[in-house]
Amino acid sequence: MLVRRSLLLYVWMSLLAVSLSEVAEQVLAENPCTSKKICSDCMQTPSCAWCFAQDYNGPRCFNPSIEGGTAGCDESYVFNPDNQQSIDPMYNRELTRAKGQMGTGMESSYYEESMSSSNSSSSSSSSSNSSSGVKGGAYGAAEGENVLQIRPQRVTLQLRMKQMLKMSFSYAQAQNLLPVGDDLDNMLNIIREQYNKIITSVEMKDTSSDALQISYYSSCLGSKDTVVQTNKCDGLKVNDVVEFTAAITLKECPKDPRKWKQSFAIYPVPSGAFDSINVEVEMRCDCPCEHPGHHAYDGRPEVCNGHGISECGVCVCKPGYFGNYCECYTDGEVPLEPESGCRPTNATSGPLCSDRGTCVCGACACNIMEDRLQVISGQFCECDNFSCDMNKGRLCSGPDHGECVCGKCSCRPGFTGPACN
Repeated sequence: MLVRRSLLLYVWMSLLAVSLSEVAEQVLAENPCTSKKICSDCMQTPSCAWCFAQDYNGPRCFNPSIEGGTAGCDESYVFNPDNQQSIDPMYNRELTRAKGQMGTGMESSYYEESMSSSNSSSSSSSSSNSSSGVKGGAYGAAEGENVLQIRPQRVTLQLRMKQMLKMSFSYAQAQNLLPVGDDLDNMLNIIREQYNKIITSVEMKDTSSDALQISYYSSCLGSKDTVVQTNKCDGLKVNDVVEFTAAITLKECPKDPRKWKQSFAIYPVPSGAFDSINVEVEMRCDCPCEHPGHHAYDGRPEVCNGHGISECGVCVCKPGYFGNYCECYTDGEVPLEPESGCRPTNATSGPLCSDRGTCVCGACACNIMEDRLQVISGQFCECDNFSCDMNKGRLCSGPDHGECVCGKCSCRPGFTGPACN
């Protein structure tokens, strides 16, 4: 009966170990944050935050939605930036509005300005002629002032990996109508006829890099409730204003940190439009505390045992050194994951040193028992000499029958059975 119970207990413990390992692997798959050991790797993992407090003992890279907001870290030491957008008012000027509608006085204003521009251009330089491709348009502008067709004109973005930011902007349809001939009435008729006939389209394009993904949305001239994914609107007339939304996502951080700051333009086509939006992008691919000047950056010789730099609460070790405090050294290749030497081969998760020891420099230092006759051993502290099957209260039926070796009875000659009984 005792042997049967021991076998059942062994089977149950084995199944429990397998189950716990599977659960650990599932948790790791659902929460990839905990495996990141430096802040920049954490920032390049979607939905992750970093704790840079010096005295923090939990996983520094964590998922706030899974681990309770701050995972026990003081909120003032949590780095978890969101996507951000900012617009300088200087570059958020109103679209240039028309001075009136056709048939309500715009014609005379248009004619007077156009003729004035025409007369002045005959005696002006080529630069003056140029300032006259903006004078007198349907979106009329003062002398030397550009017609503004897009608002805003410049935007600054801060983007996290795989997190979408929606940027709204407006486009106004404008058209320059240059009068032809000397007869005023004939000229006004031509202008009115052309004005009413202008129906065109606009298409938004951009010069973004492969690191970014941009999708455009608009209701064009329809109801705001009918927004669809499109970068093109048809049927526009002079003075029509269309609202667009650009959904911008940082797909990946470029390998070259110099490319973590980029700029691109969003512009309307066909060619001949006056404006574009200049978009400045700062990719949040690392952390401020990884750079000198931040209070959580310490490059003094006495930190990290003199073999590394303290960044964001952890030691970043010099080549050849590893460990939480750069206390370990190897003359060979340092493993990317030093703790891997404290788990069975091919195990990427699960307890270190079988939860019966401490991982020191990539090797297990097994716990010492109060009863010095009880010994935990093995490369991963998986063995001991006190958890074998018992018979009549004695391990392996006593030393005359056998001894406990790595959790199993090693029987002496003449004895057999799980407890050598």
